Amino acid sequence: MKHEIARKITAVALAAAVTLPLAACGGGGGSSDTAAAPSSSSSVSVEGTEFKFAPADMSVKAGQPVTVTFDNKGAVDHEWVVLTEGAQIKDEADFDESMVLERISSIPAGTSTTQTFTIDKAGRYQIICALPGHFSAGMKGILTVS
Repeated sequence: MKHEIARKITAVALAAAVTLPLAACGGGGGSSDTAAAPSSSSSVSVEGTEFKFAPADMSVKAGQPVTVTFDNKGAVDHEWVVLTEGAQIKDEADFDESMVLERISSIPAGTSTTQTFTIDKAGRYQIICALPGHFSAGMKGILTVS
């Protein structure tokens, strides 16, 4: 009974966690000097559109489960992919599936999905949409794990 109550309290606390504010970004393909302020949280919300993530940059704690809710507000499918530490691509041709650490795969337009994962090692991890043409159009960011 005590464990069940503790689980319910934990679930409520996670659900009530502050989500990241959405950043106002420029149009498709361009970069913007305006980025969301990184935030440490066990729960983050990311919005995908053509062709950006909002927020593009965020922070989480190492070794702590993080629940990501990806809301595809765009007109086409999108992904949210965390590359392995040290993997930084500058061009889509540089991407290889072996670089994927975590992935929220192909979220249909107008839908959302939630996934929980833990990254144990502190570092800076590149976030991309790995669907053809999306990274080049501007779907990228950084996940800072501290």
